[in-house]
Amino acid sequence: MAKPTPPETPADIDRVGELLVEASKLSNHKEFVIIGSLSVLASEASAPDEMLMSIDVDFYPRLDPGRAGEIARQLGPESEFAEKRGLYADAVSPSLAALPDGWEERLHRVEHPEGVIGLLP
Repeated sequence: MAKPTPPETPADIDRVGELLVEASKLSNHKEFVIIGSLSVLASEASAPDEMLMSIDVDFYPRLDPGRAGEIARQLGPESEFAEKRGLYADAVSPSLAALPDGWEERLHRVEHPEGVIGLLP
């Protein structure tokens, strides 16, 4: 499969939610931490479209970060999901981002109708 091409429209929380639903089906986890440029989707302020043109969702399951790689192998850049949706899962570690003390207590919960929760700094 070919790598997904950048979307013609900016990413939105619904498209990211679809990815998390698929990740949940693969892992039986319901909470995922999203870091990177698409974490701005939890913000009340609007972000520039350029920032939302990302095609990778940097994530890990909150309770089992080690499973992120396994999920990304199924939903990564070469996956059928990425080809159809123009978005893919990119596994990261909780230690990747340099975040300030207490950041976990300030996570924004974004709930999807199918029961998955995106936790965005």
